[in-house]
Amino acid sequence: MTDKEWMQLELSRMVKAEGGKVSVERMTEIVSELNQRLRENPNLPREENAPTADELIARARQTTGEERYQIIKEALRIEPDNITAACMAVEYLAKNADDRVRHYEDLTRKATARLEAEGMFSAENIGKFWSMPATKPYMFLRLSYIDALAEARKLRLAAKECEEMLRLSENDGLGRRYQLMFIYATIEEGDAAIKLYQRYEEGVAMMYLPLAMLFYRLGKMKMARNFLNELAAVNHDTEAFFARGAAGDLPRRAPGRHAGSFAIGTMEEFGEAVTDNRFAFVGMEAFFEWGLSELRGEQEHG
Repeated sequence: MTDKEWMQLELSRMVKAEGGKVSVERMTEIVSELNQRLRENPNLPREENAPTADELIARARQTTGEERYQIIKEALRIEPDNITAACMAVEYLAKNADDRVRHYEDLTRKATARLEAEGMFSAENIGKFWSMPATKPYMFLRLSYIDALAEARKLRLAAKECEEMLRLSENDGLGRRYQLMFIYATIEEGDAAIKLYQRYEEGVAMMYLPLAMLFYRLGKMKMARNFLNELAAVNHDTEAFFARGAAGDLPRRAPGRHAGSFAIGTMEEFGEAVTDNRFAFVGMEAFFEWGLSELRGEQEHG
């Protein structure tokens, strides 16, 4: 492959990765970047038969442990700024929950600076991030950072990250509003929770359950009862779920099932909530006992 052919191929690939349309300024930046890569490695066009970073990532997903990490290292050698590969490396390199947070914080900071330099954080793009193909790896990175913060019980930091993701993606294609609601319930942020509920106006279990938990914890039992009744109205397995919670046998996402692949209005929906928000259910046995009594009509109201 000639240098010119390589340039044309790479230019087409990068424009496609950014949604198929780029400004004249961005096109100039891409060409400059490709020329720089060619100057740094004049043999690049002759290496085209070598696997791409994306092909190596796909291969790495079929392996585990050290083998996976070595493949990811090769992907990062080819494409040092590949966010997906960098995230996969973190899962191998992190020594513990707090170290995982540190790795993702560093990655997020660097990726944000790079996108800002590329003009992706322009006012016209804010709120549309998930709908823009070029931003999807970045949004998945921020999602991984939130999960790391939640796992380390750094919930106020996780809430701030969720809020930032909702600012960048108003339609919330990754469903962070539900995780944020469970975080608000856990850190007892009543006002923020109500604002979030009013913002999306969704009558779904993933909203009603954390709101019932929140107002139970705040001692606002009338509101807790109202949200519990709303929950029972949208999921027919609510009583069975509360019975399992009271017994310390909370459901989880079925093995092999992907996140989001649950049947709404069933126990699977509750399993999804528990799996993705374990932090919110720690020490909540009394809540489930109260809720079960309410659902069975056994609770006396003063």
